[in-house]
Amino acid sequence: MTSDKCESCNDTQCSAQERRPGERKEDFADRQALQARMCQIEHKILRARYTEPRIHFALVCASESCPPLRPEAYRAADLDHQLDDQARTFLRDPAKNRYDADQGVLYLSKIFSWFEGDFEAHSASVSAYVEPYLLVEAGQAVRSGDVPIRYLPYDWSLNGR
Repeated sequence: MTSDKCESCNDTQCSAQERRPGERKEDFADRQALQARMCQIEHKILRARYTEPRIHFALVCASESCPPLRPEAYRAADLDHQLDDQARTFLRDPAKNRYDADQGVLYLSKIFSWFEGDFEAHSASVSAYVEPYLLVEAGQAVRSGDVPIRYLPYDWSLNGR
């Protein structure tokens, strides 16, 4: 995977694509162009206009490490509840975020590192932001003191769903 930044939005995660085995060069170029347009919508329009960090749990690229795709459309009347549910579901998925009680370490998705400023603009810290969405034991540990955060590697492979 490339570690270069996306030319359209200057974020590393948007450009983390590789050519799939057997994929024609033209198809790969089309896929890259689509990804660039999606990055522009997410980063240049939605994130710029709305200071809502839960957007990172709703707009997903369907990679293994991404938050899950929601099985329903987002609706204005239910949006706050839906975004909270997405955050809670993602943060309670031990394959993507977890608290290791033996080590006293909170392992979080790389999303929280990439968009740290978005989460800290909403709360005092990433820890403070995630605390209400965590399972009880993890939430209590975060509230009780300095729990170190380590970021998990990001798996860009397609989730197959």
